[in-house]
Amino acid sequence: MKNKGDFFRRTLQMLIVCLFTISSLFAQKEKIAFEKYGVAEGLPEEVGINFIQDKQGFIWVATQNGLAKFDGYKMHVIRANPNNRDGLHIRNLLGGLLLANDGQLWIGGILPGGLASYDPITEKFTNYLIDIEDSTRVPYSANMMLFEDIFKNI
Repeated sequence: MKNKGDFFRRTLQMLIVCLFTISSLFAQKEKIAFEKYGVAEGLPEEVGINFIQDKQGFIWVATQNGLAKFDGYKMHVIRANPNNRDGLHIRNLLGGLLLANDGQLWIGGILPGGLASYDPITEKFTNYLIDIEDSTRVPYSANMMLFEDIFKNI
């Protein structure tokens, strides 16, 4: 009787191993397609630190050398331009990205840093400069994580 029990146990173990092997073979059939985007495809540099998708479906990529807006076909690069009043003033965008409930895109910069918000309707930036002495300005030079609270404060 012991031999019969061992035989059934071994047969069951082999059957379970075969089922897992067969199921794992079928699970590997589907391939996931990936595309690489870098400088050659229009990014301002090879390393994208933060990514976010806005309500219109655009993908925003923050890099050390500018902000890229990807429409699914082409990258549109926005570089810092302190001379343009409505432009982005922060160059190093290694801080956080946040899409607020009102549709505004918030961008945190580091070194020297600051904050900027982008209005997708007017396509203009509002820049908030760092000033540790003035409480109405951004007090931190590295704005790595951005959050919106229940009162819609950033």
